[in-house]
Amino acid sequence: MDVASSQEVDLSKKHHKKTQHHNEEHERKHHGHSDSSLKILVSLSRHGSRRPNGITSVLCPNNKENALAYEVPPEELTEIGMEQMRLAGREVRHEYIDNQGFLSNSISGPERKHFETYFRSDAANRCAQSAISMGYGLYPEGTGPRGFYHQPIAVYMELLKDEHEFAAPKGPCKAVLKADIKTYLDTRAQELIEEHRPMLEKVGELCGVSVWDIPNLPDGEDIVMGIKDIADTFTFDTQQGLHRMKGLTPELQSEIEGLAFQNLMERYYSTNREITYWVGGFPTLLLKNLQIPPPEKAEKSFKYYSYHGHRELLHGMGMLLGWKFDFKGQPRAMNNTALDPATTLFFELHEVNTTQFIRTFVWSPRHPRSAVKLEKCSSLDCPLAEFTSIIQNHIRQTGTWEEICNYQKATFAPVLQPTTSPITTDAPEVAQTTEKPKETTARPVETTVTTTLKPATTHETTTKPLETTKEPVPVTTEAKTTPVVITTTAPTTTKATEPPTTTVKPLETLPPTTSVETSPITTFAPVTTTAPPALRLVKLDTIQQQPPLSLFEGLGWASYLAVVGVLVYFAAKRYNRRQQTGYRRLD
Repeated sequence: MDVASSQEVDLSKKHHKKTQHHNEEHERKHHGHSDSSLKILVSLSRHGSRRPNGITSVLCPNNKENALAYEVPPEELTEIGMEQMRLAGREVRHEYIDNQGFLSNSISGPERKHFETYFRSDAANRCAQSAISMGYGLYPEGTGPRGFYHQPIAVYMELLKDEHEFAAPKGPCKAVLKADIKTYLDTRAQELIEEHRPMLEKVGELCGVSVWDIPNLPDGEDIVMGIKDIADTFTFDTQQGLHRMKGLTPELQSEIEGLAFQNLMERYYSTNREITYWVGGFPTLLLKNLQIPPPEKAEKSFKYYSYHGHRELLHGMGMLLGWKFDFKGQPRAMNNTALDPATTLFFELHEVNTTQFIRTFVWSPRHPRSAVKLEKCSSLDCPLAEFTSIIQNHIRQTGTWEEICNYQKATFAPVLQPTTSPITTDAPEVAQTTEKPKETTARPVETTVTTTLKPATTHETTTKPLETTKEPVPVTTEAKTTPVVITTTAPTTTKATEPPTTTVKPLETLPPTTSVETSPITTFAPVTTTAPPALRLVKLDTIQQQPPLSLFEGLGWASYLAVVGVLVYFAAKRYNRRQQTGYRRLD
């Protein structure tokens, strides 16, 4: 380790020792005596500021200078967004550790039995990075385990196709969303587009692309989504501190941002049915988290659930609960404003005596923490039962998101249909066995012959005599009832012998579709004798009948010979070394 690295480690250890002492004092000051009624905390955050989508290079090529100023890839969280989420974590620490003493100084909890905070993110990278950045603010350097300066957090995620709590419209509800978007595009969207036609044509001129050509551009999209992506580009450039594109006035930017937000709200939340599938499974997850665990599970339960998603989920929850957003300087539609980056909603479950209620708060980097009165609830401290009924009554009215999207959860692996063909029985046919002729000087070979019997339609059997040097010997067949046709193929021999008579007697009458295999029959039949080649040997003929080596046998022999060759090589090399008498003399 070099000197610089050694000094860096020493400084880190000194700083960690100092902060560790401070943290131990913090634990003694804030924990072990809290009498707060707060039992469970849940938060839902929008990700921080990000870079515009990649398609904006096609939609607005004249904004190239600003596009190249970002330090991150398209769609990803910028350094500004990371800092916004770190501030969100610092707000949680200030309120729930420093002020209320609800959470511990470390994620490991006061007794270090399990993590007391749970982080879960949407499948998008920027949401996961937002969760991690929030962890930096909630658990700053020096709050990690002794011996490590930092405090990493665990963030849970699902694949996008399986993410039903944060992004059902991008998975199982994709087809339903597509149909609803088309309906909006063909109706209400056309009215708004016509109303803002002069502005859209001016923005297209500044960007270098006609907005009416957006659907026909490479990787193009419908005009409503194109307007949104162009407006987001101007918004994120402003948040990043970049200059406006040449010719873009504050008035033009404000108008296109307002149109994009109005499209978003009306396109996604005009009906309760749309609200239901846009929030997906998150309301059910929220109610599940806002339940005080029984005593036997309390020690292993989380105290804080931190969720991270997109603006569409926050707006959907706001429409569902009657949570109105009012952020200064943001465009307005449907009695709501757009959200600041890193906007965070807080749901606190309190219990006083036996009464449980929910308190709701909102925070953003530009908006201090403030309490929120839900329009659909009777009081600021919303009773848990009433809060639950708001969600359940809405879902009961529209049906669940699964019913709307015709989604059925798979509970087991799919089973393939059997492909076995049905068994059919056909009438047996006469089998003929043909063996390779054998040439030998030995005695005739005894061969086991399998005879298949087929009922004949006549009572007379005519057999064809076998070819031999003597007169053909007839083969007679007898049966108790039904005569049968017998075909017998006998092996060939080099010497003719007396041909015996083959007699087959079935034990019983054979049904028309029954195949019977008789007992083995030894048959000797004379054949025409041909002179063997003069040089043919019995032993060589036997060797020729051996089966060829299989692939594995061949590989085995090859491996064996290779090993022998290696051993011989090293043995020879060692022998040569022993013959050496030392270094050669140079004189």
